[in-house]
Amino acid sequence: TIQNMKLGQVIDIQMTGTLSSAAITLATNFSSTTINKIGATDFDTSEKNLIQVVCVDDTDAAAIINYSVGKITADTTP
Repeated sequence: TIQNMKLGQVIDIQMTGTLSSAAITLATNFSSTTINKIGATDFDTSEKNLIQVVCVDDTDAAAIINYSVGKITADTTP
C-alpha cells in the first residue's frame, strides 16, 4: 500500500530476484483513488522490473495515481 503520496511525488519500486510467483497489486490510503497504467508494458516475472508511480492529484476523495512498468536492462546508450 502506497501511503501519504503528495502531488508530483514519484516512487520507484525495483523488482529483482526470483519473481516467477510475484503478483503485484497497487493500493493507496486515499479514500478514493483512480490508478492508471501508462504505456503497454506489463510486469514480466522472468525479468528485473522497475515500477514507477507518480501522484498527479492528491485530493483525498479524488486522488489520481499513474504508474508505468519497464524491464531493467544494462545499457549506456538511452
